[in-house]
Amino acid sequence: MKIVVFSLPQEGCVILYPNYNAREKKLEAEAVFNEDGSMKTDAVYRTETDDEVLQRVIDRDIPSNAQHITTCTEADLPYSGWTPERKTRTVAMRNSWINPPDTTSPPVVDMNKARNGKLEEYKAKRLPVLEDLDLAVMKADESGDTAKKASIVLEKQKLRDLPSDCLAAMEAITDAEVLDNYDPVLDIVINMPVF
Repeated sequence: MKIVVFSLPQEGCVILYPNYNAREKKLEAEAVFNEDGSMKTDAVYRTETDDEVLQRVIDRDIPSNAQHITTCTEADLPYSGWTPERKTRTVAMRNSWINPPDTTSPPVVDMNKARNGKLEEYKAKRLPVLEDLDLAVMKADESGDTAKKASIVLEKQKLRDLPSDCLAAMEAITDAEVLDNYDPVLDIVINMPVF
């Protein structure tokens, strides 16, 4: 079944899933009446076709400021980060979809938008780790363990430098799924000593 994809200014790529189960009746032939007003034949109705459902949804549900309206199948949609384990889409990946200006192509992942979105995810993901390390620094300071404190400070600096340090690696990634699974915060945490 076909879906409708379009772009809205300030919102990005929007996907509209028509409800093909809610088909309307279409008048195929009007009722015919005899000269005395009695009904000769009933009106003939038929159920909407898939294309008619799709067109009705396009006519009724797409805002007037929509751009780049196209139809495609769900299989044509780009990588969104959805996995059976997660049962959700990755925000950075889904928000990076763009609808090409031609009205015949399905959406694609804008890798620059995806990289920026993933970078914001990394920044947010490192904050709780930095908070834990702040506590570890205070404990090391209170106990006078300067070697431990220095080690913790190095790990904190790795996390602070992460956005600029991972940019080159992210630029080299050209596949949306590979980018989505790249997690430099996790790499730092896994290799971090226990404090």
